[in-house]
Amino acid sequence: MIPPDLAFSWRWPSLSDVMLHVASEVISTFRQYRQTELQQERGGLLFVRTDDARGLVLARATGPHRADRATRYSLDLDPGRCSHDIKEANRKGLRLIGHWHTHAEAHPNPSTQDLDAFRDFGARYTDLLAWPLAVIVGTSLTDEGVRAWSIRAEGALAALRE
Repeated sequence: MIPPDLAFSWRWPSLSDVMLHVASEVISTFRQYRQTELQQERGGLLFVRTDDARGLVLARATGPHRADRATRYSLDLDPGRCSHDIKEANRKGLRLIGHWHTHAEAHPNPSTQDLDAFRDFGARYTDLLAWPLAVIVGTSLTDEGVRAWSIRAEGALAALRE
């Protein structure tokens, strides 16, 4: 049984079965900012709590910011906002793990543009990230509406939801 503060877990079998537990609060943020057909993409940063006895916990997802540059099909997070959010999260014992954004499709997959953006993000925060977590939130309310990937040198490794 999943504890009430956790929504589910993602697992990467090809990464020695790495498991990432997802806090219910994070899913609430994703639901709040889900993109509809006519809206611009939205997104934010993802932070983990590393001191939880249950393992690695995705504990916080920041929401969109007015300084982000967004269109219906792209999102560029404002670097100043990112720096501020990272400092605030670090003060609370959270660590940057990646970022998330929305797609106006039911079951999202990363585009080539997305993969480039996630890799650029990882390179920008290389002192904080080895391989960024990429989450894309689609329009579907099913399990397939929120998907995650580990962005690696060899490509994007999809997570399995448990």
